[in-house]
Amino acid sequence: MSVGQHPLVEQLLLCRASGRGLMKQLDKKTFRLVSNLLLLLSTVLSLRVHGRSEAPILLVLGQPVERTLSGGETQRYQITLGAGECVVLELDAGEAHLYWGAWLEKDKELAGGDLEKATRKIWLLAEQATTYFLEVTPASPKAPARQYRLLVTEQRPATEADRNIFQAEVSQQQAVNFYGHNDENSLRQAVAQSQAAAARWDAAGHQGDAGINYNLLGLSLLRLNEITAATQAFEQALKRFRTLGDHSQAAKVTNNLAGMLVRAGEAQAALNYLSSTLDERGQPPSVLETARAHIFAGIAYKLLGDLTKARSFLELGWQLASS
Repeated sequence: MSVGQHPLVEQLLLCRASGRGLMKQLDKKTFRLVSNLLLLLSTVLSLRVHGRSEAPILLVLGQPVERTLSGGETQRYQITLGAGECVVLELDAGEAHLYWGAWLEKDKELAGGDLEKATRKIWLLAEQATTYFLEVTPASPKAPARQYRLLVTEQRPATEADRNIFQAEVSQQQAVNFYGHNDENSLRQAVAQSQAAAARWDAAGHQGDAGINYNLLGLSLLRLNEITAATQAFEQALKRFRTLGDHSQAAKVTNNLAGMLVRAGEAQAALNYLSSTLDERGQPPSVLETARAHIFAGIAYKLLGDLTKARSFLELGWQLASS
């Protein structure tokens, strides 16, 4: 996603409008404001921007669909399952950053997520005959045209393993929905659902999906101000992403940890986490996460009294955030 198009970046750039004051002063109130906004940027919520849509295309087993998608467009598909059936779809984002959602009916999203320059499998399951709708849309409304590929690889009777994975997808989406409400009861529900999803993904051997849910668990606990539990959840996510060598996802988690520590005034501990994101020898994370890392590092150096490094990191961070 282009950072400059993210709905919360506009709020960050409002801070930059008084950036001269940020460089000069950066008092505790400003630390809290900026770090809160930056932590919000890390959420796994699918902030979809639905654009021009179309009549759904019927998906058929073994017949790949290769299409081009631009910002502001939503492309829709449908597939019908018999009672007790499972389908496995393979979505290849190519060079794009996409959001996908599986729907039973209008405004009832059952599962979904984002996919950036990667391929993932999607499980759909029906205990009774059911028609699913799948939507694919770019992460940014100004995204350039990019090609992606969608294929139904399997359609067969569901197994218990299929049911476990499908329920993990459903629990994950429920966690995302509850997290978006941001009241205490909803956040408690988000905690329960993300814990359930993470356990199911782990049992299925999907460490990356488990890591995504541990990250959401950490964000939910952080909003509940349960710092120790949040740290433990973020560490579980980080462990899985590092095992997979997924530097991009690991950067999201280290930034969340760093942001939490910056808010607590623990500048050096924050920099220790940020070092892996800022290490240019590693696989570079997204522009968004690179911007977050530089801004957090700038705030941390300001806390430590190193104004030269603070100014350097903050200026680069704002530059990336507005690119």
